[in-house]
Amino acid sequence: MSQTKAQRKKQQKKKARQQRARKNLNIQRGSTPNRYRLDVFYDGGWRLGVKYFNTMTAVNAHCEKTEQQRRDGIEIIAGKIIDTKEGRVAKEIEASPPKVKEKGGLPDVLEGKQGASKGILGGLFGKK
Repeated sequence: MSQTKAQRKKQQKKKARQQRARKNLNIQRGSTPNRYRLDVFYDGGWRLGVKYFNTMTAVNAHCEKTEQQRRDGIEIIAGKIIDTKEGRVAKEIEASPPKVKEKGGLPDVLEGKQGASKGILGGLFGKK
């Protein structure tokens, strides 16, 4: 027995509805809410929600990138990563020590006197 046009249309509508429902559910599952939030201490106050992360793997990747930047000489400000689901601090990022802005002056001994290095270096490079 063959299928009538009405039955075929009804079956196609049902299949399309199931596909839409499956697609919407997959979209919902794929886009998890942002669970982790990065707060930074800037200009004397905490700036909330500078960056958001979905998983702890993304948080760890961000921390590794931050540490690499610190090793490269970039100054890092203090921060903390908050777990929004549990409401606690998941990780803390320490601030870099402040850099010296200006070089200090030469000691008085080295400023203009000949043989001044003899007193500082112990005469290692001078003539004997």
